[in-house]
Amino acid sequence: MDRVKILNFDPLLVSCAFCLGHRFGIEVLQNFNPVDDTLYIIFGGHLKAFDLYANQQENKNIRYVIYNSVCSTSEYMKDRFYVSIMKSNIVFDHHILNMDYLQSEGIRVYSKFVFEFPYYQTSIKPIDIMYVGKRTPEILNLYYNLGVAHPNLKIEFHYNDNYELMKKAKYVVNPSVGNLDTYYIHRALSYECKVVSFRSNHAPTDSFYADYVHFVDSIVDYFKDIDYELMKYSYPHLVSKLSKYTTHNLYILNSIMN
Repeated sequence: MDRVKILNFDPLLVSCAFCLGHRFGIEVLQNFNPVDDTLYIIFGGHLKAFDLYANQQENKNIRYVIYNSVCSTSEYMKDRFYVSIMKSNIVFDHHILNMDYLQSEGIRVYSKFVFEFPYYQTSIKPIDIMYVGKRTPEILNLYYNLGVAHPNLKIEFHYNDNYELMKKAKYVVNPSVGNLDTYYIHRALSYECKVVSFRSNHAPTDSFYADYVHFVDSIVDYFKDIDYELMKYSYPHLVSKLSKYTTHNLYILNSIMN
């Protein structure tokens, strides 16, 4: 795999890139200086789409495998340079519904990939309930209702992308709707948080994650009778169960280079 390198342009995917590099024995580069006859695995390509497009136009002997981490509703899907490099290179995606969308747009998706993070174990978790992410009226309303319903629980909502804060939480809530946010869920599970989530718009995905996530109709009501000993399968169990995709992706990479 000497002619395969990993590049990451998204700060939120640093750990994913390094986990993949460690698993496959592939070097993760800090800078992009294109080298002939090299295959680059790209994380966060949506953030550097024009540069990636321009480099490939100048050097036809470099190839990309795009690990697409953005959803079909993202503004990045309207970036013609990002769409162009996905159409002319190999694409892996993180969600079956996203894969269907890309293929409907003429972008062939070769496989699924998994958001993988280092496993962090700690017994020190002073926060009962935590949320990390965007601030919306719905999220603010959830924070207020949780506080009113459960005044004895320590609740923290952080309106940023500092996911390392999750290390301190017993429970992480995932109030997003639509596609199940597997990045968020994997990140929380990797910190040994229990995850409470609304159901998504894809029943088979929910069925798979039911072994790891507490799916509820009401996040507020769930915490009325909380059981801190209730733990579903662990994050290492999830990674092991999803390893078939990682094995398949390695097979594809080897096929490309041979």
